[in-house]
Amino acid sequence: MLLRNLRMHRIFTNTSMQKKSMITNREAVKPFILALFVDIAFLTCFSAISNPSIEAVSSGPNWEHKCTYNTSVTPVIACLIFYNFIVVCSAIFYSFKCRHIVVQNNAFNESSYVNIRSYIMSFLIIALGCFAFFMPPFFLSNFIVKSIVAISAAFVNNVSVASSVM
Repeated sequence: MLLRNLRMHRIFTNTSMQKKSMITNREAVKPFILALFVDIAFLTCFSAISNPSIEAVSSGPNWEHKCTYNTSVTPVIACLIFYNFIVVCSAIFYSFKCRHIVVQNNAFNESSYVNIRSYIMSFLIIALGCFAFFMPPFFLSNFIVKSIVAISAAFVNNVSVASSVM
């Protein structure tokens, strides 16, 4: 009877921990998905306000095309840089939180392979987040980097949940 109760307690603990990590990770992925939509909105405003004009500038025998932007877009760029900084901070916080959850779950199953894989993915998230922060915010490649960060976050989510039921 005591052994049965202990087994049931272990199953319940693993199940409740799995649910806890799923809720925590799912809510932590939301800022990255929201980040893509907010960047799209900011970029739409940026392209509408800036009204870039392309001029042909003579430099000796060759002609160069120079793109100039309206100076009133400086606050928009400042907001985008600040916003990207918040997204990077979220990525760093989320990666450490995921590592903590995976290590907690490994107390039950001693799966070091999942732990090592989550460490690698956590550092990849931090690297991609920093790369996205230092890029100019009005380039399309910023979307691609943020998408990769969101996919990496979802991957770590699956790893941490899988480790609790292995």
